[in-house]
Amino acid sequence: MIHVIKIDNQHLYARQLDQLFRMRKSFYADQYQWDALRTEKDWETDPYDHDHVVYLVNLDRFGDITATFRLNPSLHPNLLGDGAPQYIATGQPPRSETVWDLSRWMVTPENRRTHDKEIAPVQQELLVALMEFCQSRGITHVSMLTEAAFVKRLRRIDWPLEELGPATPYTDGVGGVAQAILVETGPHMLASIRDMTGLHSPILFELTPDPEATPPTRLTEGHIDMTRHTHAETTDFIARETDALTTMLRREASTPNDMVRLLDAYAERLRSRTREDRHEPA
Repeated sequence: MIHVIKIDNQHLYARQLDQLFRMRKSFYADQYQWDALRTEKDWETDPYDHDHVVYLVNLDRFGDITATFRLNPSLHPNLLGDGAPQYIATGQPPRSETVWDLSRWMVTPENRRTHDKEIAPVQQELLVALMEFCQSRGITHVSMLTEAAFVKRLRRIDWPLEELGPATPYTDGVGGVAQAILVETGPHMLASIRDMTGLHSPILFELTPDPEATPPTRLTEGHIDMTRHTHAETTDFIARETDALTTMLRREASTPNDMVRLLDAYAERLRSRTREDRHEPA
């Protein structure tokens, strides 16, 4: 399932955002060694992680990210238009309500393709989700600065695209060849990508909080750090309680009836603890 993370639901994805920004540091600053992204911090962020940003994240059944990318409306600051316009032949990036910019595409190592002509399953899901998202927002085109090899893969699947500039070598970090492109989206492309991947069911999931609730606040490292500690404490509690239950069953349960009795007692113990934490009457 591909989740849509935006300003009004970021607080529901604190753990995933922490993981995302750590992945970006590992991928772009450490692995690719891009000088501009070197940091002593645990995260990699830039000016385009602003209030208008949208992250599409592919989550596994444990809630961990397998693949992700970032989307910015082209009428707001974005990587290609404001950070790398030199890759555009005219120097004029596309700016329109119907054009968004895609950047920071990442796939975890264990989920990457196994050979050149393949598109990894988690990436196939992201491509379908991208088309679904674009259709939901009336987006007709997506701009991106990407590796020239990825442009070749898009051409191999006959994805309509416009080259905004020539493939250009860069020397930052490990180096490579990058190219700015504008790819077509829309209902026809959603249908085409569904046929190509065999993914015909809706794959995009978007949580929309109650508009009457507290106005959205952009998450900071402090917010997410607090969430990470809370998650760690919860994980430690579960581990301790699991060990306690296992020990009790091994020591005291000699028949099925004993096991049922002990499990009932253990469940009541947890309920009592929860009532105490919430200051509820028994």
